Amino acid sequence: MEKICKALGCSSVRSVELAAFQLEDVAQEWYSSLCRGRPTNATPLAWSEFSVAFLDRFLPLSVRNARAREFETLVQTSSMTVSEYDIKFTQLARYAPYLVSTEEMKIQRFVDGLVEPLFRAVASRDFTTYSAAVDRAQRIEMRTNESRAARDRAKRGKTEGYQGRRDFSSGGSSSSRQGPQRDSRLPQQGSDAPGANIRVGQRTFNSRRQQDSRQSSQVIRSCDTCGRRHSGRKMAWNMMK
Repeated sequence: MEKICKALGCSSVRSVELAAFQLEDVAQEWYSSLCRGRPTNATPLAWSEFSVAFLDRFLPLSVRNARAREFETLVQTSSMTVSEYDIKFTQLARYAPYLVSTEEMKIQRFVDGLVEPLFRAVASRDFTTYSAAVDRAQRIEMRTNESRAARDRAKRGKTEGYQGRRDFSSGGSSSSRQGPQRDSRLPQQGSDAPGANIRVGQRTFNSRRQQDSRQSSQVIRSCDTCGRRHSGRKMAWNMMK
């Protein structure tokens, strides 16, 4: 609010009136009570008096001192990005103006609080503005994160490739341990295999031929009718004709 009033060229008294117009609820009640407590012939409330009274009411000295001490010990942690560190730094710096009274002091304190890798990369540079120091730290942080992500992707690729080779190797070795596979087109041993049926048929056919041969080799007796040696009924039938 103070910056706006300065930009508009408002006087000290006019700045208080504009700030009071923005107050609501408890703050508005506080301002009304402050005005009622002033003497009747008192001069209009100036901005310096208003700002001190406002801070004493809504931001007590104990709180401001605690935040000043927090700023004195503020450093970037490993879980804090440069942007987060910058925001925290800016929020707390107002409570310890004696530590950042010049741009050079502000830059130096910011750089000193960076994590070690960023500090080594930034400390050797000379910056004329606080914004330039923040921008440099953010650029280095971004490049570091990109390099780390690339290494992680490469590491995952190597791990996946190694796992794939292991799976392929284990599959091949298991096949070799099982031994050569029999071709399903070859005849199988057993009573149900086609080759077995063929061989059984051959044995049956051969046994029949041997039996017929034995029967034919038997001595043919003389026929009781004609007295000749012949076989079967055909000869007997021919004799009857």
